[in-house]
Amino acid sequence: MMVDTSVKSPIAILALLLGIAAVFVPFKSVALLLLAITIVFIIFARPEYSLFAVISYSVIDWLFRSVISSSLFSNIWDEALYIIIVLLWIYKTFWQNNSKKLELNLTPLFAPIFMYMVYSIFLVIVNSTDIAIAIDGLRVNIEYIFWFFVAINMVKDRDTINKLMVFFILIVTAMALYGIYQYIIGVKIPPEWIDKAEMPVRTRVFSILTSPNILGSLMVLAIPINISYIFNSKHLLKKVFYSATSMAMLACLLFTFTRGAWLALVVSLLIYAFLKDKRIIGLLVIIGIIALFIPPVYNRISYLVSPTYLVSSMEGGRLKRLQIGLNLLSQSPIIGIGLGQFGGATAARFNVNSLYSDNYFLKILVETGYIGIILFIYLLLSVIRQFFVTMKRCEDRFIKDIVKGIFAGLMGVVFHNLVENVFEVPMMSTYFWFLTGIIVVSSRLKSPIEKSEV
Repeated sequence: MMVDTSVKSPIAILALLLGIAAVFVPFKSVALLLLAITIVFIIFARPEYSLFAVISYSVIDWLFRSVISSSLFSNIWDEALYIIIVLLWIYKTFWQNNSKKLELNLTPLFAPIFMYMVYSIFLVIVNSTDIAIAIDGLRVNIEYIFWFFVAINMVKDRDTINKLMVFFILIVTAMALYGIYQYIIGVKIPPEWIDKAEMPVRTRVFSILTSPNILGSLMVLAIPINISYIFNSKHLLKKVFYSATSMAMLACLLFTFTRGAWLALVVSLLIYAFLKDKRIIGLLVIIGIIALFIPPVYNRISYLVSPTYLVSSMEGGRLKRLQIGLNLLSQSPIIGIGLGQFGGATAARFNVNSLYSDNYFLKILVETGYIGIILFIYLLLSVIRQFFVTMKRCEDRFIKDIVKGIFAGLMGVVFHNLVENVFEVPMMSTYFWFLTGIIVVSSRLKSPIEKSEV
């Protein structure tokens, strides 16, 4: 029998090239390259699978930041992912769907988004002392909103929404379990994570992230979504599973010892209770009472109302930062002092100041003035309005209930921004706007023929 030894298959050629590369470069690099190529093949076959990379933001960022330790890729991978997804959308439209034109889905949210973006660009032009700082401040403010447009154009059906949300729950649960493990072993933390005047806690967990505050905010976002799956699971084992994952997230949130996230969870669960089942309020009260009997929790909460905290906050805490911010705002109250100039990552990166406002709304107010904060709040109110539009239009009962959990989590994150710069964290901002896009997509879904099962 004759054997054709010619290499005609692209896969065979690729395997040959990888084999040659393995001789000259470390195995780890070849393995990562092979994994990347495999993922590319998969997402070109099914472009919607690229959305799971968005949901995996926290894990991918951790891989580049801590495992691969590449400062280059850790800074640009999310922008590269966005470009890839847009190209996939174009490919799917033209080649897979045989369309002769691109159909960009727009929504009523486009108007407030456009207004906020245009005003931010206007500030770069007319109100910047250093163009590099202003452009970076602009990037931080508006870049991650573009994930909203990815969601409304790439997410098409209930099955995709369900799979994305279940995958999100699994990822956050894994992070929560690792956070619980950190508490058990008493992971070391920087001393500045605890106020010197406060009774010390054993540790504060941060999982694979860099801050317990952001880990807490992620739990606030995920817990209401998780609870919505408890309500909508028809099988006992699934209810037990989602109940267990909820408990893991609650425990992890507790061990972050992030008071702002605790309060944000109360807000999000109250919203979910009024949307879904008011009996949750009773459960929330019981959990709160039990938590207060845990000494570290009681100490963290009681410290907030102590005279010592007031003095500490006035000397260098949130009240002092509020005073500094309002003093700066008085210099230019209408259009602010300029993007990237106060209370955030850009100001710290460019050595304008290293002071974090610990209040994203204050940061926006000081940098963009009364006009900017009005446009920003209008944008958030438009998100709330879109949720109620979805509640009115969505005919899929299962997705409608999941959206209630998504919305409650988003509102918890909005509240958390009153005491943290949550929206300055790329992961949280990406999740917020991507999930907002899913709320919009859900308004288009018709009642399915198949049963609504998780």
